[in-house]
Amino acid sequence: MESERPVLDLGFVDIVKPGMLATAGRLTTLPKGAALKKIGLGAIVSELEKHGFTVGKQA
Repeated sequence: MESERPVLDLGFVDIVKPGMLATAGRLTTLPKGAALKKIGLGAIVSELEKHGFTVGKQA
């Protein structure tokens, strides 16, 4: 999966495991995941954008 590399680089190693992705991965938002891992949301957005993803604000 192409979206795994940026999240692995940020330290989200558990969420890419098949069981976790099917459960917590479907329910956890980027802000919630950032808070749980104590990673700044800006760092996550920057890493995703560096890998070609576009991150928009949620209404």
